[in-house]
Amino acid sequence: MNTQNLNEQHSAGALSDSDTLAIPCETFTLENGLTVIVHENHQSPVVAVNVWYRVGAKDEPAGKTGFAHLFEHLMFGGSGNLPGSYLERMLEAGALQVNGTTSRDRTNYYQTVPLEALDFALFAESDRMGHFLEGLQQDVLDRQLNVVLNEKQERESAPYGMASVRSIKACFPVGHPYAHTVLGEEADLKNATLEDARAWFQRWYRPSNAVLTLAGAIDLATAKEKVSRFFAHIPTGEPLQRPAVWVSAIQGGRREILEDRVTHARVMLSWNLPPYGDADTTALLLLPQLLTHGVLSVMHRQLVQESAIATFVNAWIDPGLVCSQLTISAQAQNGASPAELEAAILAILADFIASGTPADNLERVREVYLTSALKSYSTVTDIADLLSFSVGMLGDAQGYSRLLNSVATVSGETLRQTAARWLNEDRYSLHIIPFTARSAEIPSPPREVPPIVLSGEFAQPELQRARLDNGMPVIFSSRPQQPETLISLVIPRGSSWDVFATAGAGQLLSQLLSECGAGDFTADEIADRAERLGADMDISIGQDNMLVTLRALTSRLGESLALFSARVRHSHFTEQEFERSRSRKINRLESHLNTADGMVSLLLSQTLFSAGHPYAQPLFGSGTPATLAEMSFTGLSEHQQRLLVPDGAQLVIAGSGDFDALISQLNTLFGDWRSESASESLVLPALTASAAVVYLIDKPGVSQTTIAAASLIPPGETQDDAAFNLLHEALLNGFASRLNASLREEHNWTYGVHGILTQARAARIQGFYTTVQADCSGDALNEVWHQLTAIDGERPVTAEELEKFRRGELLRLRGGSEGVGQQLQDVRFIVVQQKTDDYWQRYAQQLSALTTDDLQRLAATLIKPLDMAWVVVADMAEAEADICRALPPELPVIRLKDNDLPGLSSLNVLPQETAL
Repeated sequence: MNTQNLNEQHSAGALSDSDTLAIPCETFTLENGLTVIVHENHQSPVVAVNVWYRVGAKDEPAGKTGFAHLFEHLMFGGSGNLPGSYLERMLEAGALQVNGTTSRDRTNYYQTVPLEALDFALFAESDRMGHFLEGLQQDVLDRQLNVVLNEKQERESAPYGMASVRSIKACFPVGHPYAHTVLGEEADLKNATLEDARAWFQRWYRPSNAVLTLAGAIDLATAKEKVSRFFAHIPTGEPLQRPAVWVSAIQGGRREILEDRVTHARVMLSWNLPPYGDADTTALLLLPQLLTHGVLSVMHRQLVQESAIATFVNAWIDPGLVCSQLTISAQAQNGASPAELEAAILAILADFIASGTPADNLERVREVYLTSALKSYSTVTDIADLLSFSVGMLGDAQGYSRLLNSVATVSGETLRQTAARWLNEDRYSLHIIPFTARSAEIPSPPREVPPIVLSGEFAQPELQRARLDNGMPVIFSSRPQQPETLISLVIPRGSSWDVFATAGAGQLLSQLLSECGAGDFTADEIADRAERLGADMDISIGQDNMLVTLRALTSRLGESLALFSARVRHSHFTEQEFERSRSRKINRLESHLNTADGMVSLLLSQTLFSAGHPYAQPLFGSGTPATLAEMSFTGLSEHQQRLLVPDGAQLVIAGSGDFDALISQLNTLFGDWRSESASESLVLPALTASAAVVYLIDKPGVSQTTIAAASLIPPGETQDDAAFNLLHEALLNGFASRLNASLREEHNWTYGVHGILTQARAARIQGFYTTVQADCSGDALNEVWHQLTAIDGERPVTAEELEKFRRGELLRLRGGSEGVGQQLQDVRFIVVQQKTDDYWQRYAQQLSALTTDDLQRLAATLIKPLDMAWVVVADMAEAEADICRALPPELPVIRLKDNDLPGLSSLNVLPQETAL
């Protein structure tokens, strides 16, 4: 490849008109004060519905902290004409996205639904705005109070989880609207009464305090008719008192040290800034990118790469209506102390304040910021959220455009002077240090019928195919209206190939290749070029495949492809880069293995696959600190030559590029790419059934118990895919699953249950993961066991369940490729799983034809809790007795201490002999 020609191509200066973020929309207001924004976009038959209430944690008086977040949960508990779970109803209606979020300044609820479900979604949102109190009863309040208390405990008890709590209390004085967390104080939540909740709703959740955004396949006239029909009858609210701007100074600075059960120290520095949209805060928006984002940023280079005293460094601005904050956070490594790391951060910041940054560097960072904004809002879900945010935080729907225009013109000197004005000694400094001590080892008009949602017709996008001169297949799915084109090179060599190297080699290699040089370019030059082009390149690895993916603006696709080719064919790394990346990876793995997630992942990866099988890689391919320490520069270089080869590779493309032009460009760049010699082959031996075992991991001091279980099941035939996925959703995964409904909604023991599902070439892993209140560990485990056994016994899948999950899945399938990223994933799934081009069309047909007998056949075959590997992480001094009472006596139990886990890095702990 001619890298000189690449350098001489388009300089990637200012964005062209076609590459700027422009979102046409219309705004109108109902007589009751509801502000409505409409963005018409017919790229997919879906509509995003986003409701933004101007109420957040800042509006909570003393004694009522956490109420805004509590209401985020309560309003999913049903309303007058839609009793029961709002989430379940929306999932049944085929919602592609549905959730709610709370911040200091607002609460918002959103769902993206197929066009057929739009009336239902509008009815549902209007019902909880106008008729919510009719469904609010004491049992709903009690249930959701337990859920949010579980969420608070889960978040704040996680490693580093108290950092934000300490920061908030230190940065804002008593009485400041931001002086408490969004999750609130535990005592305030426990004291909440039904009367308090009703009064809170009456005050804040009114149409005059709300913004409704509709984005998608809807025009203004239709929007006006529908919104008036569903929302006009709701009474307006009263005038509200709102907090004024209050940028409280952290005068003279505040310093704190927090001990936490973590493996590595961290430093967090925070400064208070003016509100979001203020000229000074806008001028500083580029500073986090300049300082910490990407391999070219000054702090990443000096702290992570050169001095290697940090594993990572990151900076961000938290926007706020009362004030904003800039925070810099870094994790120490190689024996660096928090004081040393803080001094290095402040020295770099002082140098910037004194000297600024070269104009060329500022322009590169500005380009990255603006192109990232363009790419971040390519789906109607994201567009609706941006327009609501723009009204709520900046005053009107085009506020985002003014802000981006300001960013596009801010000068380096303005940025430097603004940083000097605000990033001074008035800051908060938090050092989080490892706590290593261990406990002693001791034991309207009535609207009663919601609109009906009917399934829409699914039409799979047509795929185009071609072959390059070297025989490499190319598969293309067109999306003309998108500004981007995504290209993924699928190489059928994954972490299972670590059997030829060292455990963790593939993942470390993918990390290195994402950052190193390529061809005649140094690492910095290739990163600089990509940022100026607005191109993102990512390298990832799974059990069977390595993926090299390019996300590029279609208007700059030619130049981005040349860079992509250099990355694929000519990447090179130095021994110094290898040592630096390995050190960072070890640091992160040490932190990960200190968490319940890491312990679960390590034990399951070592138990589900028999010893010696290529899939039996620690942490599912991550390796361990011990295996990475054994890895050599030469060995990893040889592994690159083993993995990054064209044998069996395919190119998958989705977006707005011209197919014929793409093939011509790809032929120029890849048509002569052939393996220089015969490559190794990997034989995947027959799998044996995973061992049934229970690991009890003692982690003293944890306030919640983690429960996870998984089993190995054979790869399914295509005709079973739909039934298997529905069974997984109905029992294990997602809000509406039986496990989540029981543990979260009925018993309030957990913040949520998450399904585990992987699909490798030779096997699938299915299971679940959750954290529960420590004092309910035994009860929760007993209930999990009951739910898993009941589906093949006393409580088989019902026709009602089948229809609910089937309808939702069919509707999501119809609108699921709304974004070009999802479209790429759908096509790549066909390639990776070796399916036919009409796979998704046949999948929809299979969904339509499913019967309860189909689901029960699979349940009897695949849901076998006595054949699963179980991992329970808890403070065993408190919970072991209850846990053991809930376990079936026939399951073998292995007891471990949390600090024993790294010793299992190269073992398979049990023999596995049963045929799969």
